[in-house]
Amino acid sequence: MRPIRTLGAALLAGLLFAGCSAGGEDDSVAGDAAAEDAEVAAEGVDGGAEPAGGEDGGAISAVSIDPSPRHVIYNIDLVVETDDVVRAAARAAALAETSGGFVASESTEGADSATLTLRVPSERHTTVVQDLEELGEVEHRSRTAEDVTAEVVDVEARVASQRRSIARIRELLDQASDLSDVVRIESELASREAGLDSLLSRQEQLGSLTTLATVTVTFYQTDEAPED
Repeated sequence: MRPIRTLGAALLAGLLFAGCSAGGEDDSVAGDAAAEDAEVAAEGVDGGAEPAGGEDGGAISAVSIDPSPRHVIYNIDLVVETDDVVRAAARAAALAETSGGFVASESTEGADSATLTLRVPSERHTTVVQDLEELGEVEHRSRTAEDVTAEVVDVEARVASQRRSIARIRELLDQASDLSDVVRIESELASREAGLDSLLSRQEQLGSLTTLATVTVTFYQTDEAPED
């Protein structure tokens, strides 16, 4: 019974230290490291087991990463002069849908001008832009490509680390019998779960931004150029 109580005390001390230093995603990861250190120390009492993360013990080293895929956010802006704004806007919407995307927003000013924001699959956005340019005379074109691969990998590692931390805290909660310990552990668990929700939200956002390119196209009637 004494080794179990020693293990629980060491883990609880690590968790409470992590909870005091938590204040954001970076702090949460730091808290994970502190909790892991406490767990490793406690395991040393029971038999000196090595941590599963390897020599480095970091979150990133625990995740297998394929270096070949790149995660890129594409944003394209087009201004096209056309002799039929209504027809061009309808064609643009159809191009987005047939490519596997959709119209995120649309605004019109009668038959004089129309602006559409299209979300189209990133791997097909070049073809969609070329088709849009054929709907009239291109007056303006801009394109940005933001490589967010490092952030995607980092968030993936943080999610994995946070999930391991939550699993350990739940195990400790199952072992706790003292009311004050239960309260403190439940508070720490709620904090870690909130941090995980935030990371998952960012992961979903990055997935959407990199999977679908954003194409904003403005059509205006010949001799009705949009004002700056």
